[in-house]
Formats: sequence, C-alpha cells, structure tokens
Amino acid sequence: MTSSSKNSTSLITKMYSHIYIEKEAENYPVTMRIKGILKCSEIIEITHYKDVFNERGQDFLMQKNRPKLILAVKRENLIYKGSPMCNSFGYENFYYTSCVMNCPYNCEYCYLQGMYPSGNIVVFVNIDDILESAAKLSKQKPFICVSYDTDLLAMEKLLGYAGEWIEFCRQNPEITVELRTKSASFANLANYAAPANFILAITLSPDEIIDLYEHKTPKLGRRIEFINHAVKAGWKVRICLDPVLYVRGYAQIYRKFIDDVFAKINARDITDVSFGVLRLPKDFYKRAAKNGVKTELFAYPFADDSQGATYSKQHAENLRGVIYGGLLEYMPKGKIFE
Repeated sequence: MTSSSKNSTSLITKMYSHIYIEKEAENYPVTMRIKGILKCSEIIEITHYKDVFNERGQDFLMQKNRPKLILAVKRENLIYKGSPMCNSFGYENFYYTSCVMNCPYNCEYCYLQGMYPSGNIVVFVNIDDILESAAKLSKQKPFICVSYDTDLLAMEKLLGYAGEWIEFCRQNPEITVELRTKSASFANLANYAAPANFILAITLSPDEIIDLYEHKTPKLGRRIEFINHAVKAGWKVRICLDPVLYVRGYAQIYRKFIDDVFAKINARDITDVSFGVLRLPKDFYKRAAKNGVKTELFAYPFADDSQGATYSKQHAENLRGVIYGGLLEYMPKGKIFE
C-alpha cells in the first residue's frame, strides 16, 4: 500500500466511529468490506435505517463534521425518473439512482442540507439489486446518473461502487452512466479501463468559492490534475460548473476561473461542459433552517420559478452571460449545456 493510500484509509477510519447496520443488511459483501476496513468502529444493530436517519432532535451540523454510517437494504424505488432541475444532455430517457444518501463533503449550497433530517450517511448495500434494476432499462438506451445524492468516487476506497458501475457499463453498452464528483483521486480509477458509455462528470469551482463554501473538497488545482490524468487514460470527461453563485465580484472571479481552467486543460479533450446557476427545491429553506444550516449564500431573496427557488431573472441572466460567454471562447455551442 502506498503512503497516500495509507493516509486515505486512515482518514476514512477516523470519520466513521459508529456503523448502524440493519439486520437484513448484515451478510451482504459490501457490509463485510466496510466492517473489514473500519475494524475499530462500534457496530450497532438496527431494524430499519429510518429509525436512526429520521430520528428527531439530531444535530445535523455535528453529524456532517463527523458522520456515522448506516448500512441498509434499499427495498423500493431503486431507479427514479430524472428531475427536471437536472440536465438530461439530450437523452430522451433520463434516470438517476441513489446507492448512497448524503455526502462526505459539506458544501454550504448543497440541496442535501434541506433534503435529509440527518448528516449521517446511508449506504444501500444491495448494489446488485440496483444494478439489475438499471440493466432492465437497456432497451430504452437510457442516461443514468448515479452520484447526485452523494459523491461515490470520494467514497470509493470504502465502498467500491464506482468500480461496480464501470463494470456495469462494460456489460450494458446500450446504457450511458454519468458519475458526478468533486474528488481528485485518480488512483480510484487507475485499475480500470474506461468504457465508452461511462462519463466522469467533474465539478469545478473557483478557488475563492471552494475556500469559502466547499468544505472538505479538493482544491481546483488538484481537480484539474485529476481531469488531465483521466483524459490521458481514455476516460470521457464532462466538466460541470454547477452551481454558479451570485457573489461579490462574480464576473471577474468566474471569467478568470474559466480562462485558468482551459489554460491547463485542452478543451478538445473534454466531452462537453455543463453549467447552472444556484437553484434549490422550494421547501429547502425551511428544512435547512430546521437543521441549523446558516450561510450568507441564503441571505439572497430567492424567487420561486417552475423548478424551484433561484436568483432573480436579471441576476441569473447576468451569471449565465458571464459563464456562457467565457465558455464559448473554448468550446463549440453544441458542447455547452445548461
């Protein structure tokens, strides 16, 4: 094991001091894998993950800093129709699935803060059932996003789920899978050949935004290095600039950011780029406030539209103009999605 691998494993071990395990989830291979890695964690048997995850009076912010793991069996809704708030990239049949609920990162703008009552992380250990359900869609030639409600690649050493989806793509060439991540560890992919129907969607933000709002995530330079390693190894890479934030000096910050990114990444190596201004479910704020979430980002008087809450029309258009105009200098229109 390399020094970096040892450090990564040590960090994982420190994060998850307790593991709650549904009785039905005890004998799954993923459960055995996790228990083998987290040998010092306290094991607590439970009947159903919601007994812990939905418990009243939880300290959401403390849990986000030191999350516990909850291992469960996903019993229904293994695959969902894609949300209209998300880009389908031109695919008629758009789906997503949640193998994991909640993220090891702690971005202040994240919709998960107003979606779940807990900062703990639920891992659905019956990954084979989820993959089987996804495979049944092959005749539709669908686009399936597998990492919206977490960051699977950031948890790869613990779970191995990114690898499961990579092998799934190899066996199901009619299905396109997108895995979205802020991770910067190419070591998690180094042992796999890149399937043509697997897209690494790597979210980038200016360092000014990362430093202020994207807690625990890698810096921009490391993510750029990850992209260059990935494209060199043959992976299809989508760059995601999402969410774009209306902050002081946004025009200068984001324009310099785009120029810096494409000074270090060859635009011809990139499959496409997507971007979107901050938008949140309408009931997000009430739940986030209940969870104790406080950030200056939500001091803005957001307006409701058909898809949720977002900036005023004028501010949103100003943001889009800066991003789209900057991207057009490096990418053709057909490769820019909003």
